Amino acid sequence: IKNDTLWLYIWHTNLLYCYDLKSKKQTEIQLDKKINATGFYYYAINDICADASGQNFWISSTFEGIQLVSKSGQVIKKYYKADLHTADDDIQELELTGNFLWFGCPEGLGRLNTKTGSSTIFKNPLIKGENVMQNRGVYSIIVDTIGNLYLGSSYGLLYFNTQSLQFYHLPKGHPLSTSEFNKMSTL
Repeated sequence: IKNDTLWLYIWHTNLLYCYDLKSKKQTEIQLDKKINATGFYYYAINDICADASGQNFWISSTFEGIQLVSKSGQVIKKYYKADLHTADDDIQELELTGNFLWFGCPEGLGRLNTKTGSSTIFKNPLIKGENVMQNRGVYSIIVDTIGNLYLGSSYGLLYFNTQSLQFYHLPKGHPLSTSEFNKMSTL
């Protein structure tokens, strides 16, 4: 998880693959059957990031929200839409900074406190034609050198100040402020 391994998942399977970059060896880790109530595994994993200890990882997925999973594949914690305050369990990118796990979702930018389990959603709606407000879904997150966030959203590149909890956007008409700069787009 920490600069020496590459973790892979093949959709619709119960296996995570760990490739050790130093030894050039791959191992399989079977995922816990408690991933969800149906006994099925992830349809799609959108992101994997190490927890603060480096012994577990956070997984975001299309239909299973956010889960903390051990390196041996055991589910430790699960966070679904009711816990995360989202409309569904579609969680995209993850970035861990201190006790906060930042996540992208259709409603905007989410922040999960990994110590308390509390969650907050930061919305940044866009006014579209006929004065209709639409949320900017967040698909990708990059932390800058001072702890603020660059966000690839459904309507352009955004910047989020983690201290003031404010969004900043590019001017209307800028090529990176359109819907063409969206899913999985970051600097």
